[in-house]
Amino acid sequence: MKYIHIVDGEKGGVGKSWFGLVLSHYFLKQEVPLYLLEADQSNPTLGLKYDGKEEALGLPEDMLQSVTFSEDANRNDVDLLLDWVTERPTLLVCPAQNHRAFSAWVKENDVLECLAAEGFKFLKWFVVDGSIDAPNMAIQSISCYGNSIDHVIVKNEGRSTNWDYFNNCRPLQELIQKYTIPVITCPKLADDRRIPMEEKQWTFIEALGPTGFPSKMGKQAVHSYLKKAFKAIEGVGVLG
Repeated sequence: MKYIHIVDGEKGGVGKSWFGLVLSHYFLKQEVPLYLLEADQSNPTLGLKYDGKEEALGLPEDMLQSVTFSEDANRNDVDLLLDWVTERPTLLVCPAQNHRAFSAWVKENDVLECLAAEGFKFLKWFVVDGSIDAPNMAIQSISCYGNSIDHVIVKNEGRSTNWDYFNNCRPLQELIQKYTIPVITCPKLADDRRIPMEEKQWTFIEALGPTGFPSKMGKQAVHSYLKKAFKAIEGVGVLG
């Protein structure tokens, strides 16, 4: 089974774009050509980091695609998805509050059946923080799709350090056990590294390049961060 990777989270501000940046860099680090689909039209944080830089970064000029989900089946440019995924690995980054439109698109177009016939399946990297809302939204997604869409729960330490509610949320923990859902941690990058990256709209390629962090220590801090993040991602066992 080949996966179409989705970075989701439903709740705003949990760090979907940041984890999308980490995951996209993982693919690019493996020298894997990629389609990166930015579905957040109002705040395309991840898309803006790559937009117009493809040639300078040595990336495919058509890597970044802007897509829209709609409950109206006639308005979805993601209908090109099957064409994209048969060409190269595909990473879709969803906006907040996208569950209803995404579910309608999946249902109205028999998307899961169509993908399965071609040997593909969705894998949601579902990003959460330590709030009450985020685990409840994970419950919504997992309960909706069951085994039809695989999930990985990504605890974003860049947004939260207290995970008591997550750990004690019995309905979520029962679903994690029922569907054998991996739970990984996306580590926190120190603010003195993360904030400049966000202010300057750097990709990790730029941050580690000649025009990125000027000091060796700055670059080493980013290298160390990515090493930890990649170890967590690889531990899921779906990218090897």
